[in-house]
Amino acid sequence: MITPSDNLLKDLFSFYLVLIVITTITMVLFSVIPASAEMNLLDDHELSQIAATGFSKFTLLHDANDLARVELNLSAITYTQIETMKLGYWDNGAGTGWDQNWQNASLGTQAQDLVLRDFIFEAEFTDISDPINRQLLGVTVGFKDVTGTISTDFSAFSGSIKGVAHDRSILGLTTVTLANEPFLLQLKLGTGVTFQIGW
Repeated sequence: MITPSDNLLKDLFSFYLVLIVITTITMVLFSVIPASAEMNLLDDHELSQIAATGFSKFTLLHDANDLARVELNLSAITYTQIETMKLGYWDNGAGTGWDQNWQNASLGTQAQDLVLRDFIFEAEFTDISDPINRQLLGVTVGFKDVTGTISTDFSAFSGSIKGVAHDRSILGLTTVTLANEPFLLQLKLGTGVTFQIGW
């Protein structure tokens, strides 16, 4: 049997429960501090305090010549067909001709893309620290880590394929399969336009 005092206890309990819930919600809603997410420019001092690694690397090597190298953690995936590519038409001492004459080139295949990783740019100088006598000798650009197939009809090829050197060689239809190997284009005084394909 429910007595009037039992009903009073139930009503008080319900009242206090509702009061606790309302108080909790109010505290949560009104204790949040408003925040702004607008962008602000950093001054030079603030920028100098920020450091990041992994995306790029710059090195300057002093050897017989000075080599400035920029390495970027860039990747590309491609299947590209090139009808004709000709580079480096000049007289190399043995006559005038093309250093590179590629016909019907395929970088990658329909079944498997060519995967290129670790982009590199190098500039070779003499006297890099001397602005008066500094001379650019050559530039190398490409990827250090390439996997896939390069296929073309070489009417002329200069450079190296898998460690074998060529100088304006007629190689005919050639397919090279790379597995984490370099694919680099080099432009140098005295040697013209060459490629390094593989080790």
